[in-house]
Amino acid sequence: MAMMDPATRSNAWTLAIGTYRGAKLVVACARQWIPQPGAPLSPSAVFGEMAPLLKAYGLDAVTTDQWSTDALRELANLAGIDLIEQAWNADRKTECYGALATRFAEGTIEVPLDPDLVDDLKMVKRRVTQEGVSIVLPERKHANGLKRHCDYA
Repeated sequence: MAMMDPATRSNAWTLAIGTYRGAKLVVACARQWIPQPGAPLSPSAVFGEMAPLLKAYGLDAVTTDQWSTDALRELANLAGIDLIEQAWNADRKTECYGALATRFAEGTIEVPLDPDLVDDLKMVKRRVTQEGVSIVLPERKHANGLKRHCDYA
């Protein structure tokens, strides 16, 4: 399985590739593309670099949220990648982050020691409000001065 969070201007475009080893979810690859100030990322170039990474893991598809999916799907297809859209709303976010927290608590997830990945996951906060539970993804800065919004999370 592969999941991405696309971004072109101020956040990193991230990709995580995972597999199962028994009951353990293993993040086998974590990759990010970081824009430079004044130089947005090219989605075509990112997909061009992503395709061989996916192929190395026997994959040809990546799941993404609904951000600009129609335009990205066409560019992904040109690189030989199928784009699978998964709606990302407050309920789905709470469900996914809850499952992730459970996996960490039970020791049924393994992540690479990528500093940005580890920091992004550590920064995710669960906030209880009168309306229910919400997930907060705090911002911090990239080394290049651009913001980082828990991009891997």
